[in-house]
Amino acid sequence: MQAFVLDPVEQTHRFRVRQDRRNHLEQMIRQHGLEMKSVTDRSGSPQTLVCTKDRRGYQARCAEYLKNIAALAVLADLAGADTSKLGDGLSRIKAARGLAEKWSPA
Repeated sequence: MQAFVLDPVEQTHRFRVRQDRRNHLEQMIRQHGLEMKSVTDRSGSPQTLVCTKDRRGYQARCAEYLKNIAALAVLADLAGADTSKLGDGLSRIKAARGLAEKWSPA
């Protein structure tokens, strides 16, 4: 399971194991908050636990990032001409805003 979780390429893995091992794997998925779904393929013996990674948490973090950049941009606009208080922070906010406009969490 650990190799599958850490593999950035493999999105689905099939664990053909006994029921006690499938139950253990499902418990570990829940216990560690892993971003994946699991279903049991009941064909064959032993049955197969099919785990598929999803991107819910990643997409939520991306949405939060974009909101944070937008909020910083509003603050930068409110600061207006008085950039002496912001120092280098204003140029960083503007750079992050430009990158966020080009970026998509695909």
